[in-house]
Amino acid sequence: MLEVGCGLGAQLTALREAGCQTIGLDLAPEAVRASRAIGHPVIIAEAESLPFRGESCHGVLCKVVLPYTDERRAIAEIARVLAQGVSPSSTSMV
Repeated sequence: MLEVGCGLGAQLTALREAGCQTIGLDLAPEAVRASRAIGHPVIIAEAESLPFRGESCHGVLCKVVLPYTDERRAIAEIARVLAQGVSPSSTSMV
């Protein structure tokens, strides 16, 4: 499960506790450091250019961050990395 805009890692923690394998992504170095400090794998990257292979994620969580992006590009990137058979509307929210 990829969280785009993971912030301090609260949702990553909830996802991990639910049994998901997670990775977070954020632009803010301080947020990345905080998430890593509680044990989450987190990278610095933009939503409009996700550094993952196509169809490599079984779920994507993206809360709050979309209005701060080029929304069309960010949504296209989310669609690109979602595994085949997984649609944005079928992913569950925590």
